This record gives sequence, C-alpha cells and structure tokens, in this order.
Amino acid sequence: MKRSHYNCFMNGRHIWRVVIVVLVAVTSFYHSSAAAETKRLKLLWIGSSSVSRLSRVVDRVISSSGDLETTSVCAGGYFRMDYIAADRAGRKTPPAVERASIIDVKKAIVAENYDFIVVQVAGRIFNHTDFPAHVPNILDEVCTAINESGAIPVIFEHWSRNPEEMRRICLEAGVRNGARVALCGSSADQVIQEKGLDYLLNALTDDKGHAGPNGNYLWACSVYAALTGKSPERLKAASIPSNRKVKAEDVESIVRKVEKEGNLIDYQHEFSKDDLAYLKKTAWDVHQRYLDQLTNHRDQKK
Repeated sequence: MKRSHYNCFMNGRHIWRVVIVVLVAVTSFYHSSAAAETKRLKLLWIGSSSVSRLSRVVDRVISSSGDLETTSVCAGGYFRMDYIAADRAGRKTPPAVERASIIDVKKAIVAENYDFIVVQVAGRIFNHTDFPAHVPNILDEVCTAINESGAIPVIFEHWSRNPEEMRRICLEAGVRNGARVALCGSSADQVIQEKGLDYLLNALTDDKGHAGPNGNYLWACSVYAALTGKSPERLKAASIPSNRKVKAEDVESIVRKVEKEGNLIDYQHEFSKDDLAYLKKTAWDVHQRYLDQLTNHRDQKK
C-alpha cells in the first residue's frame, strides 16, 4: 500500500514535469511566432526639418503596433521641392544651410536598401500658383529614382496654405508613380478647422512652422495608414518618450535648446485618451476618404 502511494506520488511528479515542459515549449513557440510576425521596415526620409523631427516620432509610435517596427534614416541636407521649383522658375527662395540638390537626393536613395522612401513635397508656405509646372515634375523625378532603386515611394503631403491644391498634386503624383500617399496635410487641415491651428503646434514654444506633439502624432498615424492600409487604432503609444527626466520649470529652456539642436521630442509628452482617440480617428477618416479617390484614379487610368 505504501509502495502504491509512492508510485502515485512519483507518477504525479512526472506528470507535472511533463506539464511544465509543455508549457515552456508553448510559451517559447508563442514568443518566436510573435517575433516572426513582427515586420521590420527601413525608411529613408527626404525633406526639411519637419520630416527629420517626424521620423523619430514615427519610429516610436508605429513600433507600438506590435506587428510592425520601423527604423528611419534621414537624408543629409535640407530638401524642399517648392524651393527647387522656385529656383527653376527663376524666383528667389530663402537661404538654407546645407540645402540638398536633386543629385544629392538620388545618391541618398541608392546608398542603402530601403523598403520605403518618404519624400516631402513642400513646406507650409507653399503657394503652387508661383511655379505651376515645376513641383509635379520634380516629384516625378524623385519618385522615378525611388522606384528604380527597388523601394516604394511614399509622398508626404505636408500641410499647406493651399491644402486642396497640395492634395491634388500628391494624389495625382501617387497615380502616376505608383506611390503611397501619407495625407498628413489633409489630416492637419481637418484638425485646424475643428480645433484650431494651436492644437497642432508646440504649446511650449512660439514655433508656428512646425508641428508639436499632437501634430506629429497625427502625422505618424497618417504615415502608418499609408504604409499598411490599416487603422491607427492598433497603435498603443500614449506618449512621446523623453530621453531624460526634466523638471517642469526647466522645460521651456530645454525646448529652446533642443530646437536649436533640431530635436523637439527631448521632453515627455503624455497624451490624453480623448486626444489619442481623436488623432487616430481623424488620420484614418482622411486616409479612407481621399485614398478612395486615389484608387478610383488608378482604376480609370487602367
């Protein structure tokens, strides 16, 4: 009888060993499967200070989706298609340090193997009536170089004082070049109409030309929609992480410092649930509304 109890006890121990081994195997398989399902993309960003700031936010926000990670590289130099178009049209443009040429951009495109190359069309001061023919031509030239490199072009529709014209240029270029279109400007335009421009800007500075935390998060959602065709609802990031802890009274001086260094996300910004829901929904609604037009244009072209 005692022997029987002993055998039962030993059998029980073996059963638990088997259960533990099975659990460990299942857990390992789950984690390896999850890792295998996480798609990693390398992005090159071509543009001005707006995209260099946004690229860091995009990597942090998009990677919170759980199924996609992005690593961004910014092309050297300051590239603005509207400035190059103005030069070609014989108009004066503001001076810029380390301005990149078309040749510089083409060299950056083939420097490494990229999955997507995001190209900024223009800046907020853009007024297409000044140089009607040149911006689309330059956009086509860059997109052609991207397609030839094997990467997929993504047209970054920046915010503009002429949003309808900017959107038309980007959507038509998307059709001509088989490019994705990140409708950041159209999303911004809707937010400006609903909540005002200040909602998109950085409340800690007087910078009226660059997006603040809300604007950059909105645009990260727009880029995610363009890359994946999926709703940004799956993005879990609720903040733009800080590189270091700062005291509240030091924030303004730090922001001034990081502005000078070209890094505007060097402080903690926590988003409210309402803001997150609003920004994600706006980006997705705009993406669906206008990308239907892009699809229809492509079908008609065929």
